Amino acid sequence: MTDKPNGFLKRHPEKAEHNQYWYSAHTIEKIVEELAASATRVACLSTPSIYFSLPRDSPLRSEAWLFDLDEQWASDPHFVRYDFNVPENLPVHLHGAFDCVVIDPPFITREVWDKYAQAARLLLQPGGVAAGKLITSK
Repeated sequence: MTDKPNGFLKRHPEKAEHNQYWYSAHTIEKIVEELAASATRVACLSTPSIYFSLPRDSPLRSEAWLFDLDEQWASDPHFVRYDFNVPENLPVHLHGAFDCVVIDPPFITREVWDKYAQAARLLLQPGGVAAGKLITSK
C-alpha cells in the first residue's frame, strides 16, 4: 500500500443527498490494481471514485465508462447518465461491450441489487457474468 493521497478524494467531497460515499484510498488503490491486472474494458456503475482513479494515460482508462446519476461528471466523454431504477435505458451501443463491471449501489436492498444485476447483464460481453467479471461492494 502506498501513502500517496488519492486525487479524486481530495477534489470531490461526498454528497449525502446523493448517497455518495467514496471508497477509502486504500480500497480504491486495490480495485484499480485488480482492474489493471484483469480487465480491458470497464463499466463503472455508481463508482466515480474508481473511474477517475484509473490513470488518465492508461489504455484501461480510455476504454472505461462511468455510469452515474450525478451530472457533475457530464463533461467527461465517457459519462453516461445512469438511473439504476431504469437499467433498460442504458445505451444500446454499450450493451455487451465490457469484460468487467464495478458496482457500488447507493442502497442495500434486494430490489436495488436486482436492478444493478440487470444493468451488469446488459453491459457484460455476450455470455453474461460467465464472460466477464463483477466487482461489487457491500
